[in-house]
Parts: sequence; structure tokens; C-alpha cells
Amino acid sequence: MRLYIKTFILVIIFSASASADWIKGSFTPEAGIDSLERIAILTDPVDSSNIGIKIVPAGDQNSDGIDDVICIRSRLGFSAIDWYGYLFYGGVIPDSIPDKQFPRFTTLFGNIGDINNDGVDDFSGLTAPIPQFELYFGGSNFSDSSDLTFENMLSQSTRAGDFNGDGILELPISRSINGDFVNIYRIDSLRDTIPEYVIPDTATNFGQNLSVSDFNGDGFDDFAVASYSNIDTPFVKFYFGGLDFDTIPDFIIKSTVPQFGAQIVPVKDFNGDGYSDFIIINGAEQRHGLYFGGPLFDSIIDIPINRLANNVYFGSLICDDAGDINNDGYSDIIVGYTIISQSVNEFFIYLGGPNGDSLADIHITSLDVPGNNSEMGSEVSGIGDFNGDVIDDIAVHARPALEGEVYIFAGWNSNPTDVAYEYEPNLPDNFDLSQNYPNPFNPSTTIEFQIPKRDRVSLSIYNTLGQKIRTLLNKELSVGSYRVEWDGKNEGGQEVASGVYLYKLESDLISVSKKMMLLK
Repeated sequence: MRLYIKTFILVIIFSASASADWIKGSFTPEAGIDSLERIAILTDPVDSSNIGIKIVPAGDQNSDGIDDVICIRSRLGFSAIDWYGYLFYGGVIPDSIPDKQFPRFTTLFGNIGDINNDGVDDFSGLTAPIPQFELYFGGSNFSDSSDLTFENMLSQSTRAGDFNGDGILELPISRSINGDFVNIYRIDSLRDTIPEYVIPDTATNFGQNLSVSDFNGDGFDDFAVASYSNIDTPFVKFYFGGLDFDTIPDFIIKSTVPQFGAQIVPVKDFNGDGYSDFIIINGAEQRHGLYFGGPLFDSIIDIPINRLANNVYFGSLICDDAGDINNDGYSDIIVGYTIISQSVNEFFIYLGGPNGDSLADIHITSLDVPGNNSEMGSEVSGIGDFNGDVIDDIAVHARPALEGEVYIFAGWNSNPTDVAYEYEPNLPDNFDLSQNYPNPFNPSTTIEFQIPKRDRVSLSIYNTLGQKIRTLLNKELSVGSYRVEWDGKNEGGQEVASGVYLYKLESDLISVSKKMMLLK
């Protein structure tokens, strides 16, 4: 079973303009920390509003070297005309005062990348009260006046991509937020609204969710289109970019799970194989899955991202690429899960890397954070480096009272506790823990074991009093044989005394131990 550290909350206020405190929930040893630093609480200057129902990473809008964020709000009891967007500039000590305000921005607003090549991210979205799809160029002149309008297009927002390799970005847009044909527009200096490509499909809700990434790892941008309903078989179609790009799907993932494709979330590289990955979310209490991208990606979920330790899958959720929040070189994932009627308000963080698995490394519930915190986790987002320490940060929506808030949590430098190990991907028939060698030993010894199924496994060292001396491994492992070296040191890096020690291998199914002797 995964080891968690559960502690209490310590609150420290650094200044009147910035709220910083340490939030303690459940953390695994892989996290290398026991608390998250909440560096800011973003609020709405207008009373009775729910800020943060959409959180959009904005990149560096004011060119100060620190990333910014846009938070969308709606006022309680008001119509769509009261949708608003607030731009908050990041800073070494970020404050809670919005730096720019944009009326009419809705939850379908999003970052589409730098489409005009000025070095600053741009945006698109469906505006209110008269629905139309609009483009906004970011930077010093960023305002609520659109730079390009697509009439009769009511799409959600996704990032632009260069699908045909001509050096010009294209933007996929659906004709309706409920799904329809997908038009792809070439965004160049001409700024015309004539589609370069049109992708027709008669499936229900086709085009309701779009996503852009290099899914197959060939260096060209691709895009994915979801179609889901309770009538047709839901699917996600992939259109691979290239010099011969066309409107015929190159790969299809089908599912019998209701609302499969409710979200398609690109993740830069969760497992560290050099290829971008992606998440497909459905609307049922089934597995929501992370799929490893690359030349041979398939329709099989590689890592479930809504699995609890007892193999129960929690239901509908919101998730995002968190960036590299523990600064170890791998992309991480943040997942929010909220059921208002059952007072379930929480978020999870899955840390990436070659040993990333399906059990969350950080779990924060509304009970871990001061205040009521209803709806906490109903919106989550990776927002880049918001406090200028060159480590990615995350944002989480909560609602401690009638008004909403956005909590900004800082990333950190990782300090993993697992030791290195060797892996052979054979197919053993049973669990086995071998006798260590050499034995007796000085100063180090090797421990070998094998597991016949993918499982959560821990390998620990104990003294003869039953006290744990060192955790060598504590993670989900694939089928195969493993070899781990113990250097005769405890968890604090100090050499232990001569004597007899136990090493124990544990999983959900087995617990086996053997003796060894250290002689100095």
C-alpha cells in the first residue's frame, strides 16, 4: 500500500497583499515534501461573483519574465452579460489584485498559442451576450476588442498548430459548442475567415471537444476530435499533421463508456520517453486514462488517472497538464474532483517520470484547507511559473463563501526517496523474493525480486526490533524481475551498525521477508 504522510496546517502570512501558507494533506515519499505552499489567493473585486470557474494560463503578457494567469468569473444571479475575465500578472510576491479586466469573456475562452508570432501568447473564445468566436492578440495592447471574428462559429477554444508544415499556424474551430463540422483556418497576416480545411462528420456531437498536440511524435502538430453521446458509439479521431495533411482520420479510439472524449488533455511528456502524451476523460465512474504518445501509440490506457488505492475509480473530473511542478524534468498532472451534493471537494497531483503510476502522489481535500472550500477542485490548471522561481505552479478554484477564489500553489524542487533499480521485463509466474547477495555484506548488498502482475510494491529494511530503517522502493511496478542495491544506510543517509536486518517485500497480495547480516 502507498505510504502517506498526514499532518496539520501551518499558516504564515508574508504580507498584506500576498497570502502564503503551507497546506498539508496526503503526500507519498515520491513527492519529497509534506506540504504545498499556497502563495496567493486571487479574488474578484466585485462582490457576489464566482471567480475561477475557468482558469487560463496566459504566458508572460507583460514581458517581465514571469507567467501570468486569466481567471473567468460569473456574477451570481446575473445573465451572461456579466461574464468577466481578469488578468493577474505573476510576480516574486504575487498579489490578489487583477491587472486587467475583460468583459464578455466566458468559460469557453482559452490560450491558443502565439498565432501572430510576436512572442506573446494569444487567445480565442466564445463571447457573450451575442455568441461569436473571436481572436485576441496578447501583449501590451491586449484588450477585450477582438482582432479577428468568425461569424456563425460557436466553438470551444483549443491551441493552434502547424498541421501541414508550412510554418503558419492553423486553428481548428467547431461550428457549434454542441458539435458539428470542424473548420481549420490558416491564421496569417491576411487574417481571412475562409477555412483552409473542412472536416465533415455526421456523428453526434462530433467536434464538441478538440485538442492539438504532436500525438504520434513525428514533429508535426496533430489534432484530435471527440464525438460522444448516449446514442452513438463515442470515439476520438486523430488527424496526423504532415506535408501531406488531409481531412481523413489516421487513427480512431472507440469506447463503450458514456461520454468518452468529454475532455482530451495534452500532456507534454509524463513518462519521460521523449513523446507527448494525452488524457481522455469520460463522464462515468470508469477508468479515465493517460495514453502514452509516440509512433506506436494505441487505444489501450497506459495509466488510469482516477484510481484510488482500493482499485475504485472515482467519477467525472477535471484535469490539466500541471507542467513540471516538482522540477525533476518530467510533466505532471493535476486532477480536480468535485461532487457538490456529496461535499466531495479535492484535487490530486500525479508526478511524472519513468516510474509514474496510477496512484496520486499528492491528495488535498477541502478539509485540509482553512475555510469551507466548497467546489474546490471544480477547476484546476497548470499556469507556468507564476512566482518567478523558474518552477511551474498550479491554480485551483474554490468557493469558501458566496464568492469564488483561486488558490495558487507553488512548485518545488523534488527530493525523491526511492533508490535506483534495475528492471528486466520478463513474465514470471509468481511473486518471489530472493536471498540477498553477498550475505553477510559490507558495505552494500543486492536484493532481487519478481512480480507476476503490475502492482503497487514496497521494499523496506527493518531492524530486529521491527523498526523501519529505510524504504528502498514504494511505487507501482510492471510485471518482471527487479534488482535493488542497499548501501547499508538509513533514511537519513547515515550508516547503520553491524547486525541482523530484515528486508520485506509487500504488495496488496503478499508480504514476505528475509534476514541478512551486515558485518563491519
